[in-house]
Amino acid sequence: MSHPADTTNGHVSVDPDLLAELLDEAKAGMPEPEPRTISARELLNKEFAPVRWAVPDLITEGLTLLSGRPKMGKSWICLDIAIAVASGGLVMGTLSVDAGHVLYLALEDGQRRLQDRLKKLLPYGVTAPDNLKFATQWERLHEGGVQTIEAWLDQHPDARLAIVDTLAKVRPPAKANGNTYQEDYNCLQPLADMARKRNISILVVTHSRKAAADDVMDDISGSTGLTAGVDGMLVLRRGRGEAEAELHATNRDAQDQELALLWDASMTRWSIAGKAEQYRLHGERRKIVDLVTASKDGLTPKEIAIQADKNESTTRVLLSKMLADGLLRKVGDRYIVPSISSA
Repeated sequence: MSHPADTTNGHVSVDPDLLAELLDEAKAGMPEPEPRTISARELLNKEFAPVRWAVPDLITEGLTLLSGRPKMGKSWICLDIAIAVASGGLVMGTLSVDAGHVLYLALEDGQRRLQDRLKKLLPYGVTAPDNLKFATQWERLHEGGVQTIEAWLDQHPDARLAIVDTLAKVRPPAKANGNTYQEDYNCLQPLADMARKRNISILVVTHSRKAAADDVMDDISGSTGLTAGVDGMLVLRRGRGEAEAELHATNRDAQDQELALLWDASMTRWSIAGKAEQYRLHGERRKIVDLVTASKDGLTPKEIAIQADKNESTTRVLLSKMLADGLLRKVGDRYIVPSISSA
């Protein structure tokens, strides 16, 4: 057998054949790793604590993304949620939530703006919740930001929610020639793992693409790696300057839903108007659906315009939107209301 090392000229060199032999012997003496499995019977008999919702059917325990185009009201939604959870109140005037500490990383705002918004959102005479904590600066996730959130959670064991507004302020910079999917996935996993381990909710705000996608969840900017490892997604869709918006929600613990939101400029806050599908049928849309439903064979755009006492060109534009939303079907040149089986 060769000597394991040669110290000629003061340098240590190791015989590679001997090193490989020693490594093989070491591996041979180690027990084989056992796969971590659980039987179907054991799994069925296992008891789990109920899922904790920061906001029922919207923000579950784990990691949730909130996406929307810039300056469309995402931060107002976040602050409304933060105040409600910290005080055990109502989210957007409707959804009752349990109270607990909230950490809000408002990384695109300063304290002056946060103070102004708090004054607008808090009813007159109501004391601001002391268990809502703000920070306007934070380390990036890969530079200690995750550990600092962990430390804050250790100090506040009753915490229910942490909000990161926005992801761009804390994620690691993109690598040159890097794998975009893997980088997007990896940047959120420490937060996702933390939230699941502690049974709390973490809401991360990000931006939507400029052009709306056919699937609303594809609005979220970035690769599919960003959404692959999260527990829930919220997408805010709103036309610039419009007082109405839709909040689309999907998560692993509840059915998908679409909520209609109304922006009250005088109160500077969002309120939930109801299910988006029902709200879309208000006003002119409801009238058109009623007219088409009452007809035997459907109606042409001209017939609809006459019966609704509307301009034909404007009516055609609205019909196209209703067709895209699935509220009507087109058969030849006539519009009909889709049956349940064909919807």
